[in-house]
Amino acid sequence: MLERKIISSSMLTDIAEEFSSPASLHTRFDALSLDGRFACSLAYLFGARGLPHGDTTRVYEELRQSFLTYRAHDSDGNSYSIGFREAAEKLLDKNAHILAQFLQSESSAEVASPLQHRSLNDLLVVIALASQRQIRRNKDGRLHLSTQAALQKLLHGFNSPWDGDIDTVADLHFTYGIERNLFNFRDGYCTPNESVVANWLSQSVEMCLKDFVDFSCPNWFDLRLLMAALDLRENTVFTTALLKGKASLPMLYDILKVLNYLGILNIRHDKEGTIAFSRAPESAALSISPATTATSGIIIMPDFTALLPQEVPPRDLYWFARIGTLDLFDQVYKGKIDKKVVADTMATAIPPETILQYLHAWHAPTNVVETVREWIREFSRLSICSDSVLICSDESISSQISGIHAINKYIEPLEASKIFKIRKGFEIEVECVLSELGFDPRLPRRPKARPRNASWNLQHVGPAREPCYQFDQPDREPANATIKTGKYSEELKARDVTEMCNIIDYALLMGSHLRFEYAGSPGVKKDVYTIVPTLLIKKDEMQLEGVSVRANATRKFYLTKIEKIGVLSP
Repeated sequence: MLERKIISSSMLTDIAEEFSSPASLHTRFDALSLDGRFACSLAYLFGARGLPHGDTTRVYEELRQSFLTYRAHDSDGNSYSIGFREAAEKLLDKNAHILAQFLQSESSAEVASPLQHRSLNDLLVVIALASQRQIRRNKDGRLHLSTQAALQKLLHGFNSPWDGDIDTVADLHFTYGIERNLFNFRDGYCTPNESVVANWLSQSVEMCLKDFVDFSCPNWFDLRLLMAALDLRENTVFTTALLKGKASLPMLYDILKVLNYLGILNIRHDKEGTIAFSRAPESAALSISPATTATSGIIIMPDFTALLPQEVPPRDLYWFARIGTLDLFDQVYKGKIDKKVVADTMATAIPPETILQYLHAWHAPTNVVETVREWIREFSRLSICSDSVLICSDESISSQISGIHAINKYIEPLEASKIFKIRKGFEIEVECVLSELGFDPRLPRRPKARPRNASWNLQHVGPAREPCYQFDQPDREPANATIKTGKYSEELKARDVTEMCNIIDYALLMGSHLRFEYAGSPGVKKDVYTIVPTLLIKKDEMQLEGVSVRANATRKFYLTKIEKIGVLSP
């Protein structure tokens, strides 16, 4: 008869604590082969996304038996090895040493450093465009084409060696700005919360950048682990050469792309198709107080045009956008001092002295300063208000009211040559007449910060992984597997219009995705697209309508502009 043994919950807790103790974890990690330790380190580096199972085939059994990682799969049935969050801190040093050992490059050539606060400048460009009512979105939630064009001209992401697109660069800034209540969407337009932006700008660049980095680094990689590995080899270049041809290489590229944009890593593309990278030096103690304007590098011409270096401090970039327009970014920002922008800034109760202070600090030509001073005078000539007004017709009463301390905190004197009362119901007519005469009747008033009333879905979030519980079963094939050969295969091939129609009809019937090389047409740029087809329009110029997987937007494509096409499983 078998002896039955009762195990208490406290005993189970003790066993679990001993098994997950640093000593136990280190012992099992050291027992792995060298390749096993590298695979384990990569699994922890890739966080919630995990290491693709194809990269762990030779060492999968020892990883599984070590209980340092667990196996998970995505909705397509692909398997991944993922590290335990509870063990990440305890294995940090071990994983960091292995990553530093395997990723270290033999080359000692330096890698150019990125501009560390360019991501902040991009955010301030978005805020500047919003303050000038250039950020709009359609009823379906997509950005207006004019907004996309403005962003493409001004954001660093579109001019980087990574060829960033609007889905990954602009969406990141919209998500951050809305979450931090820097701006809101109202009636289709993006409107800044001026007081919140001012408070945000009052911080140091380091604090702003740290908050942006913490927000931008999602859970699909372990930033602290990568930084720990880089710190072990100071002034050393690392390379992705050992991962060439492996499924995890594009995932590492994603990480390097984000960190390079945030100014954390230096990046260089090597001829062999690999990437060399190193840690960027710590940012200098940049301050965004007005004192930085002396070294901002902003050049204002007598014809009111301006050049701003891409290294311009964030605060100076913001204040230039409150005085002029930003028109283009091509190694430098190109802009122009603008009367309407100055008037809009004055309407938000920004003191005119602040505007003139920045123009003097940027050494603007005398004619520019004097012209802006005249614009300010013109704006200040009159204004219309709907506030409660206390009218004193006797000078002695006015002096007496000014000396009553009980109400002084509730009133403020208005300096005016004459005050006119507008007949009730005719406010709009008076405002229109004044505007036609060249006056700006707006009353300078600082807008109140609105509560966050919108959300923005960040596009580059890692896919969900579900743990596997039956470890001895082989990877399951997806229910709708991709055809490898033939007309309806995933291979991109040139097809005539008839064959293309057959392929599209097949994808519509089977619910498959289409991937194709597109030569470009009005409103749709040249690119490789993956779409969910929704309709084949068989008219004179045949068109394919579908939803772009990357942009989550409906687009139409001319069949005559599709150069190569293939079928993918959804």
